[in-house]
Amino acid sequence: MDQQQQDIVSKYRLLLKIHNKINISMDAKHIFTALLAELVPGVQAEKGAIRVSSSQGKIAGYYGFSVHEGITVWEPDETTPCPGYLRDMVDVLDGSAKVKKRTRDSCTSNIIFSELFSDRQNSGLIAVVFHDVMELSVRDQMCRTIDEAGALIVHILEQKKILEQKKNLEKVSLTRSMLSTLSHDIKNPLSGISGFAQLIGQRSDNDSIKKYCAIILDSCLQLEDTLNTLRVILSGEPLQLRTAALPLKDLLREVLGQVEEIYRHEGIDVACTGDNDILVEADKEKLLRALKAVLKNSKEAMPEGGRIQVTLKADKRGALIEIADTGRGMPWHIQENVFRPFFTHAKEHATGLGLTIVKKIVEGHGGAISFSSSLNKGTTFFIHLPIIKKEAER
Repeated sequence: MDQQQQDIVSKYRLLLKIHNKINISMDAKHIFTALLAELVPGVQAEKGAIRVSSSQGKIAGYYGFSVHEGITVWEPDETTPCPGYLRDMVDVLDGSAKVKKRTRDSCTSNIIFSELFSDRQNSGLIAVVFHDVMELSVRDQMCRTIDEAGALIVHILEQKKILEQKKNLEKVSLTRSMLSTLSHDIKNPLSGISGFAQLIGQRSDNDSIKKYCAIILDSCLQLEDTLNTLRVILSGEPLQLRTAALPLKDLLREVLGQVEEIYRHEGIDVACTGDNDILVEADKEKLLRALKAVLKNSKEAMPEGGRIQVTLKADKRGALIEIADTGRGMPWHIQENVFRPFFTHAKEHATGLGLTIVKKIVEGHGGAISFSSSLNKGTTFFIHLPIIKKEAER
């Protein structure tokens, strides 16, 4: 067997080893680090790193492996500085365009770059550092090996995405079926509860009893509306809204009044500032539910307490509600999936539908929702809604 054949055999042995170490049940972080842990020593390199960017073009994370120091992971939003050898690799990856241009026609570098993947959602770049500058033939061979290892990872990530989509469709189908049965089972006793509450309220002269009956009736309506909203979301039907002119400041006061005391007991301060004169055309109950869901998400990000700042203002796009917390923030792979149905993170009893419902409600009002999050610094949700213009402005 000549040298060229030996090189080919060695390459495919390495690719097979990488393939056997990685599977679609692993998350992206472990897929990238497993690749580096096999690839770097497999091509007899000194160290290697991968840079991943999110759909917003923001650098999401760096994953490194050194034969001397092992695996290191760093996300730029962390408050801790980049550790060890990975600091140099960050500089290498961030200066990749300049280095690649310089080394395209020469062999003066001991670094090989390879684009791991690039699509609308993410982009990834890998850099492998060797001890010495290589001969051109050896360098070409290493480039092909690294490119093929990257292609293998892209294939695994694509299969993982397809599997997750399939699982999600199965969950939607199962939940839709369960919800249909559940709605039927709930609506009969719910009708009985609301009917008797209405009858008691009509026949009683006691103001307290009338008040409690009204609360029961309101709760029954909310539960029925929740079931209908879930059914609409899972079926893909447009959301049915009962809209009216609504002052946003009053709505925010109402929702904060409902949660403020509970949150304070959990060590969370809630404050609200902003414009008093912003009107929107909205379904009050649905918008209340959406705001409470976002506030709940912020609260859960601060298990040790913190602060939620709600700000209302107008900008070029209309009304803007900002809900900012001082919580732990979200890593990039969580941010990419926040609004996906049934996606949960570190929540034991969550359904994974909370923010999916919020997005459906906001978009049903002709608005949009987005967020910005930094690890250990907090998350801010931005809810835009169309404004009802005053008569003088029309």
